[in-house]
Amino acid sequence: MFLRLFICCLWPKAATDDGDNGNCKTKEKRRKRETKEEEKRSKGFEWIQRRRKNLPATPTDPVTASPGPELLERNQRKTEAHGSKKQWKKVKVLGKGAYGQVKLLKNKETNDLLAVKKVECRRNGLHTIEPNIHSQLSHDNILRLFHWQETGQRLRMYLEFVSGGSLIDHILTLTTVETLNYFEQLMQGVNYLHSRGVVHRDLKPGNLLLTEDKVLKISDFGLSCVYIQNGREVCLMGRVGSRVFMAPEVFRELTYRGPPVDLWACGVILFLMMTTKCPWVKALCEDKNYKLWVTGNKALNKQPHWKKIEDSPLVSVVKCLLEPDPKKRYLGWILQWAQAQTNY
Repeated sequence: MFLRLFICCLWPKAATDDGDNGNCKTKEKRRKRETKEEEKRSKGFEWIQRRRKNLPATPTDPVTASPGPELLERNQRKTEAHGSKKQWKKVKVLGKGAYGQVKLLKNKETNDLLAVKKVECRRNGLHTIEPNIHSQLSHDNILRLFHWQETGQRLRMYLEFVSGGSLIDHILTLTTVETLNYFEQLMQGVNYLHSRGVVHRDLKPGNLLLTEDKVLKISDFGLSCVYIQNGREVCLMGRVGSRVFMAPEVFRELTYRGPPVDLWACGVILFLMMTTKCPWVKALCEDKNYKLWVTGNKALNKQPHWKKIEDSPLVSVVKCLLEPDPKKRYLGWILQWAQAQTNY
């Protein structure tokens, strides 16, 4: 009887102690595993922070891209010449995006047309980067920004209106002469941007507008930034842009140079204008066509649109702009452009 009571009293306690020990061991293992994971995360974060400290910061501060007083005054005069706000009426909505929309306005007295881009203001102030950069640009192949103002929760940009639509609307009907003409204008505008220390980072047919006189205008500087600060080039960071037109280094590198990114997008645009098809979905080796391109596989030439590129006199230009190595791409294009300008 005594032995039975002794076992009944001790057995539950023993079972409980074993369970507690098991739980303690499990908790200890879990704690060690979480500690190791936390150490890995912290080391990775510290490594990224060290890389960022060793590289100059991306100059996206609006102060580094402030427009010159002469250009601002000239644009202000252009805006005032259109008359007061009461003289304008809304015609239609030209387009809508994630952060705002673009409306077409018409002057009641002069019948002049003006595009107004309205953008939602963000707390971090990044919405002012676009007008600060855009307002200091003045080129025949850059859409003009007359004036911009921030009122309440909205940013308004008063832009030149072009009636020819975007390049994407004309892709299927482009002739060889028109392709060469638009491509030359595109490169004129891009080279101007780079000469002013600006990289666009979102070049695509939808952001290339056309006038009735077939003049190409680069628009939408929402993802642009200044890559030259105090006379020296700085590296850029962030996977930004449209996937089809993004350079391979934007996908795989922590930092990258600005101009080669725009040149890559121009190469994809040229390919699209020549064949009406995009070369690949994204510039990663998981994409079949891009992998064949990088490895130089001749199976790619069997595809109709790739065969069309190989038979074109512009094949050297396409290969230069779609060079996976950004250094070779940039240097190759500098030589190509210099030679073209000399021959011209």
